[in-house]
Amino acid sequence: MRSQPKTGWKSNIHTYYLFDEYFTDLNLNEMGEGRAKEQMVRQYLSSYGPATVSDIAWWTGFPRGKVKQILEALHKELVFVKILGFDGRFVLLSLDKERLNSVKMSGEPQVHLLPALDPYLMGYKDRARFLDDKVYGFIYDRSGNATYSILINGRIEGVWDWIDQKEPEIRYYLFKQIAPGVKDVLRSRAKKMGRFLFDKDPAIKQTKSMIPLSQRTMGGFMSPLRH
Repeated sequence: MRSQPKTGWKSNIHTYYLFDEYFTDLNLNEMGEGRAKEQMVRQYLSSYGPATVSDIAWWTGFPRGKVKQILEALHKELVFVKILGFDGRFVLLSLDKERLNSVKMSGEPQVHLLPALDPYLMGYKDRARFLDDKVYGFIYDRSGNATYSILINGRIEGVWDWIDQKEPEIRYYLFKQIAPGVKDVLRSRAKKMGRFLFDKDPAIKQTKSMIPLSQRTMGGFMSPLRH
């Protein structure tokens, strides 16, 4: 297990520990294999639901047939739902459906700057829920690693990056034009992110082009706009 970085959060120097040294109170024999697999699927749905059987099988590594058996065993805790604009059925924890039904969306644009390897971008086999196929190579490299992404109202609409230099910068690249009001929110979020990263106000710059990650060498997803 990898511990905290030695010289600050930007460091790549870590100390590694044996699993039982790091988790001294964790008993891996506490539950049997069947119950453990059910718990894994339950936890996955708690974090990523609604999801498809293919999503669950892809993330857990379990065969689709086994996933269906586990869902049958957990059927009292689950509901199957349809999502407007998407084919097939999605499975969701019953409690989460109640929570989703109680959510009231504000009229304000929802803008988020997601870090590289963000779990939301890495947790599904089918990424159509948040990404158009034509820009897939801008977000994922050839190994499937996700880069720093701009999420606007639930869809990935661009890429951002941070450059730590004498005058720090937050850069962003958009796949298409966005409304001026949404861009104002994006720049505000970028400025806030810069203050967190650099402890000072950064320059905010929009770039006009980007080389797709699918055309770059390994590791490009960690610096998508620094070329």
